[in-house]
Amino acid sequence: DEAMTRYAQNCSVCHGLAGEGIGSTPPLNNPTLQSADVQSLAKIIARGLYGTSMPAWSKEDGGPLSDYQINTLVTLIQYGDWQSTQDRVVNLGLAPLVPFTTEPDAALLEQVRSLPGGESLAQGIELYAAECVACHGADGLGTTLAPALNDPLVRAKDPAEIERTILN
Repeated sequence: DEAMTRYAQNCSVCHGLAGEGIGSTPPLNNPTLQSADVQSLAKIIARGLYGTSMPAWSKEDGGPLSDYQINTLVTLIQYGDWQSTQDRVVNLGLAPLVPFTTEPDAALLEQVRSLPGGESLAQGIELYAAECVACHGADGLGTTLAPALNDPLVRAKDPAEIERTILN
C-alpha cells in the first residue's frame, strides 16, 4: 500500500500509471524485473542508472527515499498489482495531464539548423524534448520533480559543472 503511493508520487511520471514505461523509460511491469535480483533493483533505484534518465533516489545519494522506502518499491515491482497501482495514481490526482515527451516543431528545427552551430542546437532541442521535458517542463521552468533549467543561475554555472550534473 505504501509502495503504491510512493510510486504514484515519484515514479509514475516516467514509468507510467501502471508501470508500462513511457518513451525511452522502461516498463516496470515486466517478467524480467519480477524475477530480477532484489539487490540489483534496490541499487538501481537507490543510486540511479548511469547513462540513462534514472536518477538516484536514496537519501545517501541526494534523493528523498530511505532504504526501507526503496525496498517497498522493489517489492511493488516484483509482486505488485499494477491495476491497483494505476488506480492509486489516478485517485491521488497524480495522473499527468500533459504528455511526458514532446515532438519539436519541424519547421522551427530547420530554422535552428540554419544558424551557425545550429545542428548542435537542434540536437539539443530534440534531446531535451525526448529526455528532459517530463521533469524539467516544456518551458524549462521546472516542476515538482526537478528544478528550473531556464534560469540565470543555471546559465551562470561553469559548463563543466553542468555536464557533471547531467552525466552523474
